[in-house]
Parts: sequence; C-alpha cells; structure tokens
Amino acid sequence: MNLLIVEPRAHGHHFSLYLRSILREALARGWSVSVLTTTDAQNHPAMAIIRGEFGERVSFALMAVPAQWMSGRTVALLANQAFYYWAMWRGYRRLARRRFDALFLMDLDSVDKALALAGSPFGATALSGVFVHLKFHWPALGLGAGGRSPKLGRWFFERLLRQPQVRSVCVIDESFERYRRLHAFASSAKVVTVTEPAVAPAALPMAAARAALGLSTGAQVVLAYGAHTPRKGLHFLLTALAALPADNLQVVIAGDMDGDVAQLLGGELANQLRARGQLCVQAGFVSDADERRLFSAADAVWLGYGAEFVGQSAILPLSAAYGVPVLAKRGGMIGALVQQHGNGLCFEPDDAEEVRSALLSLLHDANAWAHRRACATRFAATRTMKAFAGAICDAIDAHDATNGQFQHRAAPESAGRSADAGADQ
Repeated sequence: MNLLIVEPRAHGHHFSLYLRSILREALARGWSVSVLTTTDAQNHPAMAIIRGEFGERVSFALMAVPAQWMSGRTVALLANQAFYYWAMWRGYRRLARRRFDALFLMDLDSVDKALALAGSPFGATALSGVFVHLKFHWPALGLGAGGRSPKLGRWFFERLLRQPQVRSVCVIDESFERYRRLHAFASSAKVVTVTEPAVAPAALPMAAARAALGLSTGAQVVLAYGAHTPRKGLHFLLTALAALPADNLQVVIAGDMDGDVAQLLGGELANQLRARGQLCVQAGFVSDADERRLFSAADAVWLGYGAEFVGQSAILPLSAAYGVPVLAKRGGMIGALVQQHGNGLCFEPDDAEEVRSALLSLLHDANAWAHRRACATRFAATRTMKAFAGAICDAIDAHDATNGQFQHRAAPESAGRSADAGADQ
C-alpha cells in the first residue's frame, strides 16, 4: 500500500494524537506512507515529535495553507470548504506521479461539502477520511441541535458517500452507530464508526508530578487542558473557585489560549486566584512530558463546556487513560458518555451553585471519587490506540466487492503486535 495522508492544519489535541497513532499502525502493516501538510503544521511543535519518532520512514510534502474567512456565516463556511479543496488539489498535483494507492484526509469536517458537490480532486485514487465533529444525527438521538440544518447535513453526507472515489468514511462518534441502526441511508456500508481513543500512559507518582509542577501535595487539583476558547467554560470554573477555601483546591489551566481566554486569565479574578495560590496557568504548546505530569498530578479534569457545545472531547478518554475522572457539563455527547460510564460528575456549568457543589464533592466525598476513578480506568480500557488506528487503517484498506459492500482486510498478526508496542511509547 502506498498511502498519502493529508493533514494541512495543526490545531487542537487531535493533531499529534491521531496522526501519530495512524502512522504507527500503517508502518507496522508495511505500508509506504507520505504526509501532505503545510508550513504552518510543519512549524508546529508537535511536528518535531512526529518527525522524531518516525524519521525518514515517513515522507513529507508541502501544500499551501488553505485560506480561511474568520466568520460563522454560511457563505464563509462554504467558501472555506472551497479554499481547502483548492489547496489540496494544488498540493496533490505535484505528487500525483507517485501513484498512491489510497489517500486519507485527517479533517473531512473542513472539506466534506466541497467533496460532495465537486467530487474528488485526486483523480481515480481511492479516498478515505475521518469526521471529528459530525453532528447532523444528534437531533434524532436527543443529543443536540445538529448544526444549521440537520436534514441538509444528512443530504451532503449521503452525497459524499455516493462519490465513486470515496472508499470509506470514519466517524469518531460512537452514537453514530445507533443512528445508523435506527435511520438507514444510502451507502452506509462505507461508514466506519470508531471511538475516541485513550492514550496508554505511564503515569507518574502524584507527589512527584506535583513537585515538578510546583503544586501543593495536600490540595485537590483540577486540570483544564487543551486548546482553550470561551466554550471551554473556564469563567464558570474560576467564579466557583473564588468562593471556596484557598488552601484546599488548586486549578491548573494548560494549553493554547485564544485571545478571549488570555484576557480572562489576565483579568482581576484570575489575578486574585493566583495571589491566593489557587490558580496556575501554563500557556502554549504542552510537550508529552508535561502532559504526563499534568494528568498524573490531577484529581479531576474540567470539561464544563458552555451550553452551546454539545459535541465530544478528546480530553475525556485521555483523562480516563490516566484514571482521572472529569467534572463535565450535563447533556450533549460528553454528558451522555460520563453518565453512561460513571467516570465523572455532571452538572450545569452556568449554574454557579451546581459548579460549587461539584467542587465541594471533590473536596469532601472521597469514596464517590474513588469509584469514579475506577470507572475512568474501565472506560479507557475499551478505547485503545491500537483499536482506533487499526479501525482507520482497515477502512483505508477496504475494497469494493461486486455487491457494493465494503469489506476490510485484516492486518497480519505480527503487525498488530508491532502496533501495540508502538502505542505504549
């Protein structure tokens, strides 16, 4: 298999996590792999980690950074899809002579409608990809609004599946499997539902992790981690934190911050919490070593997103992989998973009293939180990186039988063992 992976953007927690796991599995299967990316992604600190692990085993090529209109209006969203499509087509033209057997798009969310309308820009080469935030099915399952028009979203999705070059589409949303059983649609055999993966870490002793981060050994520590925007609900957390005793609870906020969050964390409330020793901020890219320290030091992870956010989060299984429960918003995909698996406590983030009660529970209800930690560990055990990357590589390797059903070739047993070993690194 000669595979080209297209990953032009480096944003959020998914960039390094997903790409590394898929590269490990593809190489373990003996595939030749190239990555088409951009200077923006190439200069991201995570790319140094990727290059450090894979070296010359993976070939990298550059494409133009897709133009983007910073607006939530429909015309801007459609224009951005066209810009993304055009950038991929131009980048691929210089590589077409390599005669790839398959292409995999790491961000179908950004180009799915353009592909549905215009077809593949990659000629006759088999095309697969992954949706991280597919949501047209949510209203039918009672999970949320499902975007501007769920019916139109489904129409685009079905049209995408009917494109002859589209071999398979992966959906990182386990609720979609239930939707598919209840609501049949054309070409559904091309869809592969994969669960959000949990990294298999080697956790540090909590005391050592806290000492390295300068945190109190006696306090309860709440971690807010990832790419921070206002939808993360950090203002709810800080407001509730200010009403609690200063010597018992500490909040650590780590990761990239947008302008609004940076302003919040430079404001009067945040400065007061810093002065009380309750708030620690680590802004910017978080290395693997720092990530390991942060999750090893935490008693709980904050997932108190605002009411408008009903999707899922890669931080949920990541927290579970460290055996750390979450403080999560009630409702939406996150709330549904937490309530189903018991790996955290749910509340309404915009209700100050509920947030305060959740934090007090962390301080005073040790038995309940010990149970939630055990549930988090069980939750992670069903979401391995091996299963995630294996399912995606199976989807890439699918072939079209004469009856139109898509079947998957199983990876060699030795390849599975090799990928397992790589996933633990």
